[in-house]
Amino acid sequence: MRISKLTSHALRVLLDCAAEAPATVRAADIAERQRITEYNVQKIVALLAQGGFLKTTRGRNGGIQLGAAPDDINLGDLIRLTERPSIEAECFGTTVDCSLRPMTPINRIFDEAYRGFVTTLDRYSLADLQRGRSPLEAAHDIEGLHA
Repeated sequence: MRISKLTSHALRVLLDCAAEAPATVRAADIAERQRITEYNVQKIVALLAQGGFLKTTRGRNGGIQLGAAPDDINLGDLIRLTERPSIEAECFGTTVDCSLRPMTPINRIFDEAYRGFVTTLDRYSLADLQRGRSPLEAAHDIEGLHA
């Protein structure tokens, strides 16, 4: 399974804003640093602002800022915003409804796996990505110091 380009770019935009916090940043600057087209950055910023991940201010002194502290930006919530809500297997290579779909458990199994994936991400924040390690890794390091 792979995350979409949208999700990947959204993470990069958030991390870029977090690195510059508390300053405001311009979409053009993010685009240049992250090597994403300015048009795509603007689309992603609009989506992230709608989801509460970013704040935008128009005007001469305007720009883009995180909508919350990095510790409060939940990765599971980001995935829910940027990824399709479920995984679905096609029925015999077609996208047309087929009578077998309700009788087979494959899509229910995939939905359960997707929910498990997102639930795992609910334990992590943007701050964890900034630190470059998960809280579990940090806790393991602390335990190792006490051993």
